[in-house]
Amino acid sequence: MIIETKRVYKPAFMAVGLQEQVQPDPDVKPSENAIARLWDQLNSRAGEIANPVGFRGYGLIRQTPEIKPGDPFTYTAAIGVTSFGQLPEGMVSIEVPASHYAVVTYRGELDGLGEGFEYFWTSWLPQSEYVYDGVYEFEFYDQRYRNRTDPGSEIDLYFPISPK
Repeated sequence: MIIETKRVYKPAFMAVGLQEQVQPDPDVKPSENAIARLWDQLNSRAGEIANPVGFRGYGLIRQTPEIKPGDPFTYTAAIGVTSFGQLPEGMVSIEVPASHYAVVTYRGELDGLGEGFEYFWTSWLPQSEYVYDGVYEFEFYDQRYRNRTDPGSEIDLYFPISPK
């Protein structure tokens, strides 16, 4: 369920995590797909990441103008950091630039998260005075996210925007 949509400015931030190219598969539930497995790997290795910022998880989706719905995309399951230290083996560092965002807050089980993305792309954005404008959109996980099957879990979806 969508519980809130707001516009915010977020300064640049840094994150470290595991990255892979993901091919969307509508026949696999989000709680069981490649992204969920990537998060499982990151969670088991989170202690290796230097300089974490409390519990700040980012599901970074790298967008390019060529990407169409259903195309493979680059996803990084990452933890926010105050600075880049020694990178653990197989991990990447990313600095996400400052931007204005539309933030869609979703509450529910992870398998319904697509509802938040669909709402932004098919309802909020077309009816707004904004255009999509950025390289990264991302899922933000903090203490409100409990687990994949908890209907009370909350996840913020950040979409970079600028005025039309």
